[in-house]
Amino acid sequence: MLKLSIIVSSVTVLMLSLSVEAVAADVVCPPDEAITPCRCIEAFLYPGTVVIDCFSVSATDTTANDALDAFVKMPDVSSVSYLYLHNNSLTRIPDQVKSFTQLKFVDFWNNKIASIGAGAFNLEDASNPLLTLSLYDNQLTAIAPGAFKGSILSLK
Repeated sequence: MLKLSIIVSSVTVLMLSLSVEAVAADVVCPPDEAITPCRCIEAFLYPGTVVIDCFSVSATDTTANDALDAFVKMPDVSSVSYLYLHNNSLTRIPDQVKSFTQLKFVDFWNNKIASIGAGAFNLEDASNPLLTLSLYDNQLTAIAPGAFKGSILSLK
C-alpha cells in the first residue's frame, strides 16, 4: 500500500509540474527594462493573466506611470489581473488603472494618496468584478463623485 501511494504522489507532482510549464508559455510581459522597478509574473489564480508587482520598490508617480504605460502601450501583453503598488510613494491613482479591464485585486496600501479623481476606477464589466481594492493607510481626504464605476466586491 505504501509503495502505491508513493507512485501516485510522484505522478501527481509530475502532472502539476507539466501543467505549470504549459500555462507559463501563454503569458506575455513587457521587457524588464520597460517596467523597472516593477516586475511582471503570471497570476497563479488566473492563468494567462499577469501580476504587476511593484511591492515596496520606492515607486513614485513617475516610475509607476512609466511601468504601467508599458502594459497599456505594448501590443500583445497579457491582461493584468493583479496590481500591487503597496508601500510606495504614490500621491495619486495612476490613469492607466482604468485601462486594465481584467483586474481582480488592486493594492495601493501605504502610499501618500490624498484624493481619488472621477473615473479613477472604471470597472464597467459586471461579469468581471474587481474583488479587492485596498486603499488602507493613505492620506485620503477627498473622493470625487464617479471615482468608482462598475462592480467592486470588497473595499478595504
